[in-house]
Amino acid sequence: MGSIYFVDSQAYTVIRKDNIDAVPVKILPTGHYDLEYRIVICTRENDVFVLRKNNKGDCHINSFYIREHPFNVIFCSSQFVFATRRRRLIFYSQKFRRQNSMQFDEDIVDLEHFYYEPKQYEGVLVALGNEINLYIDQLRVDTIRMDRPIEWIKFGRMGREEGVLVISTEGGGLCVKIFRRVATFDEGTRIATSGIQQRKSANISSIELPKRSRTFIYQRNWFMVKWHSAKTFAALEGGGRAGELSAATGGSEPLQVQYELLGFGPNFRLQIKIFCSGEIENVERWLIFIFNEQEYSFSHRMIFIPRLFPNKQLKFYSDIYCLHPDKQHLIGEEETEIRIILMRKDRTKPVWSANFQMPASELLIE
Repeated sequence: MGSIYFVDSQAYTVIRKDNIDAVPVKILPTGHYDLEYRIVICTRENDVFVLRKNNKGDCHINSFYIREHPFNVIFCSSQFVFATRRRRLIFYSQKFRRQNSMQFDEDIVDLEHFYYEPKQYEGVLVALGNEINLYIDQLRVDTIRMDRPIEWIKFGRMGREEGVLVISTEGGGLCVKIFRRVATFDEGTRIATSGIQQRKSANISSIELPKRSRTFIYQRNWFMVKWHSAKTFAALEGGGRAGELSAATGGSEPLQVQYELLGFGPNFRLQIKIFCSGEIENVERWLIFIFNEQEYSFSHRMIFIPRLFPNKQLKFYSDIYCLHPDKQHLIGEEETEIRIILMRKDRTKPVWSANFQMPASELLIE
């Protein structure tokens, strides 16, 4: 009933044809034709076909059944994500074993893989009606709202920009959203002509720079390795690290705390993980947030911590909203500081506390 053609992009000739017993509606190819590849095919009959070729040259066609009319598929974080006509996202492993699912109240319009290299974010963009939700680890971290219903979305590289989201709306509207770039061009990134001559002697190709101009070159691969290394080291040395926490008045509590801020703004989500590695007293504990109320609002200013058990981890969330994202460049670092405090009911001093700076917020597209 259906056919899959492999076409040579240079010679425009058909090099292979495979037949399947269903009508294809969406394909997701991965790999290289001459080496090994895997093609996931969503069909109108609710079957999903997988065409595989291993490194030995053997080709196989497998299939499995999804009852909810899949119409789109992407590959994200070692998982296949299927969008169905019944308003559901279904997650499958690389061996096509069902892992999890998410149910929505509106029809899913489109699905797109999201990868933002400067912050090492990888997730799923889901278009629903008039908004686009960004999910990372099956947790919604950001929402983009449009004034008209969305027809399709596309995320990827556009020109020189890496993170570009193109949104098409009903009536012929087209919106382009560019995520913030964190690259900084300073004096240290300029290439001197003497350095070029040294690289020429080492048989390394370089770019010829005009003598009378100051050209800034964005060496992407080399610069990003240095940037991510410095960012990871700063995160380990500063906030967001886990460790055993000492009590304020004698003794110690075997607790480990991790916190992570998700989102681009003005809506953020603060995720806090508490792990208990040993026996602990059954005393009321609270997480308290201290912040500038004129700049931010929290959905939960205080979070009650239930009883902690050994070798168990609890997760807590609080949504943070930036009240004035257009004035972030006018305020100082002290006004963007957030403090997290872990308190016990029977003690006046905090068990643990940490500070971090809120990042600059993206503007909300209305």
